[in-house]
Amino acid sequence: MKKQCPKCAAEGRDTTGNGLHVYKDGTGYCFKCKTNFPKGVEVKPVSTLTVSQVETYPYGNGKDRKIPDLICSQYGVRHSVDTSTGDPDAVYYPFYVGKKIVGYKVRRLPKDFRPSVGKIGESLFGRNLASSDKFLFLTEGEEDCLAAATMLNGKRIDVMSVPNGASMCKAISDEADLFAQYERVYLHFDSDKAGEAAMSEIADFLAPITEVRTVITELDASDLHVSGQKGVFLKAIKEAQQYEPEGIVNGVDIMLEDLLVPLPEGYTVPFPGLQEKLHGVRKGEILTVCAGSGVGKSTLVREMVLGLIEQGLSVANIALEDRMEDAAKHLIAMDMQIPFHSFKFKAHKKEDVQPHYDKCVGNGNTFFYKHFAGITADSLMNKLYYYARSKAVDFIVLDHLSMVISATDTQNERKAIDTLMTNLAKMVVETGVGLIQIVHLRRTSGDKSFAKGGEVELTDLRGSAALEQLSWTVIGLERDQQGDDRDFSICRVLKNRVYGFTGIADYLKYEATTGRMHSVELPSLDDEGELDDAIMDT
Repeated sequence: MKKQCPKCAAEGRDTTGNGLHVYKDGTGYCFKCKTNFPKGVEVKPVSTLTVSQVETYPYGNGKDRKIPDLICSQYGVRHSVDTSTGDPDAVYYPFYVGKKIVGYKVRRLPKDFRPSVGKIGESLFGRNLASSDKFLFLTEGEEDCLAAATMLNGKRIDVMSVPNGASMCKAISDEADLFAQYERVYLHFDSDKAGEAAMSEIADFLAPITEVRTVITELDASDLHVSGQKGVFLKAIKEAQQYEPEGIVNGVDIMLEDLLVPLPEGYTVPFPGLQEKLHGVRKGEILTVCAGSGVGKSTLVREMVLGLIEQGLSVANIALEDRMEDAAKHLIAMDMQIPFHSFKFKAHKKEDVQPHYDKCVGNGNTFFYKHFAGITADSLMNKLYYYARSKAVDFIVLDHLSMVISATDTQNERKAIDTLMTNLAKMVVETGVGLIQIVHLRRTSGDKSFAKGGEVELTDLRGSAALEQLSWTVIGLERDQQGDDRDFSICRVLKNRVYGFTGIADYLKYEATTGRMHSVELPSLDDEGELDDAIMDT
């Protein structure tokens, strides 16, 4: 197989495109430049021209771009000439370090970019022309820069371009001091998705530094200039709107009528004390439940799930420690008022179970997740968005978040939790779904033992402060697993962003004969140390 030799092409030779012979084993040899090419190695073309050679070329551009030689001279743009036709055949755009040209970006006409001459770094095209003028006009490419400078000729405004097309780059981030000297920066990028995204990202960076205005036109500056639409270009600049970062809203745009709409009560939870403090659970929020291992947090959450189902809401159960079938059996057993092990290990008549199955599992509004191994954070987010959007569920229950982090390839648990919690918070706000998640507590030593009923605090949440900061509500459960009152637990509100009420909400009892958890009357005690005796008297 024959193809053009990249080395020859870089030096302006092998115009027939058949100098390089590629053999069956993938290696190649060019009979023109006598170069061997190893298998699978792409040879990056290197220009044989030097900066000093290009500096002997005349100032100018391709005829079709209609850029005056004066503008080309200001920007140092030069062109070479096809000796057979006398027409420009390549354009050279200079790049500077300070006031010294260090290289040229090369475009062989009409739009074939070639290996650069010298060194092309990350710098703004036209940066060397920065003046004391008040305004800066920033474009997406060199040709747009030259066209804009031509149409703005005579006006006190600097015109520059990003070096690598539509992208936020080092040339922008390293020039904060430059941008700060201007009272206003205009951004004019292509109207495609890449251009709009880059303009938004650059505007976000510049907005804290100086006033930013975005110029919107259907055509880029070069096409407007070539087609004689200078008037359209100047009008777009005049009408350019000041950029405001996404999410910033002027108070006058907030309607009083919207502020007068009362917050609806949340959906009822089956524990009176908790209901009184939280006023229910709401969609569009994250409720975090935490406790020591084996204390009963999953049982507490299942009671909430059953309550939501009874209120006609749709729920997706992501139970990562249980088989999908066991997650379904838990709900059925609770509704039948029997412990889980009695349902799982004993035979039951179909007609006895059917009503409870129809209510809790087969109602068309309850969803489960069948998993085969650990689920990564990215995979989890895809699943949750699917439930929230495609299935339009009201609440998602995640039991538990720590399983996701353990399945994610990370050496930094805290950072992984930070990222996941940020994405979860973003999801509930975007979709309006409610999230009830279970998380573990950090291991303790000394006198504080969660297995023996140690008091839970926000600082006990495992791994990351994001669990506390990004949750709307945090509930802790405390139980002495080995004490005489091991069937009793304290439900404590640790964070309540909406209503603010925190502290002990409920005293709960687990009934081994029914597998259910319910509230018991709160004792009126000044000393919580007397709790054990008071509970045992109930």
